[in-house]
Amino acid sequence: MDDFRFWLGSFDVESAEMLSQLALWGPPLPEPHEGRGRKKLYIDVYQFDPMEQSYAVLLSTATSEQPLELQCWLAYANDIAVADSLRHLDLPVIEAELEFDAKYGKLVLVAPHYPPAGGPFGLATQKFLVMTGVEFEARGDQTDLNVRYRQLQVRPDLVRPAFETQVVPVEFPWTRRAAPAKPAATLEFMQARYPNVAACWPGSTPPGCASAESAWCSASYTAKNPDPTGRSSLPARAREAGGLLARPVAVEVSKSSIFGEPIYRFEDVELMGFRVDLPPVKEADDMLAELISPLNFHLQGAHCACDGDFEYRCATRSIVIEMLRYGKMKSREVRAPLTIDNFMSQHELVVRLLVGRVDDDTAQAREAAVFVPAIFVDNPLSKSVGRLLQGYPKQLADFCRVPPDGAALERVRPDGRGGQHEVPLREIGAVCLTSRIGSAPSDPLLRLSVPPLDDEFEKLSLLGDAVQRFRLPWRQPDFEAVEFRRSFARGVVGERFSSFRSIQVAPLEATDNEQKVWISGEFSLSDVRFQLPSGIATLSFSSPRALPSGHPWKKLCRLIGQCTGSETVGLTSGDWYRIRCAIDLQIDDGLAWS
Repeated sequence: MDDFRFWLGSFDVESAEMLSQLALWGPPLPEPHEGRGRKKLYIDVYQFDPMEQSYAVLLSTATSEQPLELQCWLAYANDIAVADSLRHLDLPVIEAELEFDAKYGKLVLVAPHYPPAGGPFGLATQKFLVMTGVEFEARGDQTDLNVRYRQLQVRPDLVRPAFETQVVPVEFPWTRRAAPAKPAATLEFMQARYPNVAACWPGSTPPGCASAESAWCSASYTAKNPDPTGRSSLPARAREAGGLLARPVAVEVSKSSIFGEPIYRFEDVELMGFRVDLPPVKEADDMLAELISPLNFHLQGAHCACDGDFEYRCATRSIVIEMLRYGKMKSREVRAPLTIDNFMSQHELVVRLLVGRVDDDTAQAREAAVFVPAIFVDNPLSKSVGRLLQGYPKQLADFCRVPPDGAALERVRPDGRGGQHEVPLREIGAVCLTSRIGSAPSDPLLRLSVPPLDDEFEKLSLLGDAVQRFRLPWRQPDFEAVEFRRSFARGVVGERFSSFRSIQVAPLEATDNEQKVWISGEFSLSDVRFQLPSGIATLSFSSPRALPSGHPWKKLCRLIGQCTGSETVGLTSGDWYRIRCAIDLQIDDGLAWS
């Protein structure tokens, strides 16, 4: 991603009313310095690798046109590494499929969006933007195109990290050698409830069409990406006794996104859970402590609003691996234009570790919670929101059916559809790391093999002592350390499948001098139906090369391999389970748990 080519065009906007709704999360962007900047939409298209079809698209408005200063409202990238790099520049990036036909200069964006009012309520991944006339090779005289981006660097609030945030306006230059391009490009945005970019041109036929007013493009791969560490802070208004001072400090704003306050309802949920037990050896304890080390940032010299007289520890040596399908993920507090009926679907592969807070001056753990060191989803919108707002280290993955004839893996959509048919969760046999949206599934993270299963579920209340005899997900004898016995263990086992606490850390990509906070919440399960399958389930763990060397999933694979002698684990009856239920998630309003 060091070198790239680009095309930058400006489009006159008929109606600027909808522009303020494009922001995916956080506060609205500051008002432009010049009113006319509101009336133009700038689209930056980057070509990072034509052989690999690696592209990014940025939608921005101008705060100033001389020199050109842009604020990006929404961005898309089809290469996961590119998307992650752009996020380090505080750009609101969503992974999406991008295809470019150089012969016709045609760019097609297939991205997640909500269909317009009157259509389906679920998030759809369909064609969203078509551009023609895009070219990356300039033929005229080249000059320096002085472009600067002004963004908002988001920092969690220390008191209400799930509901409030602090923002610091930052800027970074993206100066490039460029030449004027023919303003022959046209675009057409599909109509949508959100993000409704097509509403910027309500009078066009069809609505959502526009032609470029002016354009620039590069001559070769000579442009360089800006260095995220080179961002400079911009003055921001700070409230102080005695008046207002203008200086680069954080400003508190509401953290509500287009999805509103962090109060969620998940319906039509199905999960398959697997419990992997580690032997009572020091190596296992040490590696588990390493997996939960992000929770103990206050003991590692990081800036935080607490003292270091406590630490989080693993309560058991059991690792719970779950694969879930969320039929409907809803927010109870959405912002217009969304309604409470709008929903998303998603598959999820999640690693859960049970932790407790142990104070230095006591021998009793408290505040039992589940910590997620690694989580993979197939919904790009969920990934972006979860990483920024809830502290979940989500990464994208493909959830695949393994055909019995040994053919290529069949990707299953987030709503469970594979081709024209619904694929039961029990038939998903591989989870693969996604490297580029639209590419064939590869790089398996996990392969699953389970015996033939039916869909006969029992209400949890009817199972009675049968569930208590199994170790799912934890039971009283699991808590060996003295600080986790008695009340701590009783509380965990008593709740079992009715509710559990969660704890995560934000921000995920904090630098050494940035403050971190804990974000906690509670998952409450209702209408729980349960199945204790018989037979052996086999899990085969793999570490794709594309994952960074220190990624928690790689650590998990190494931990399981060292402790069990193999990265393939067989689980007998009683070590795995299936659940169907509804789940409510309420993020805590404040750091302290009640």
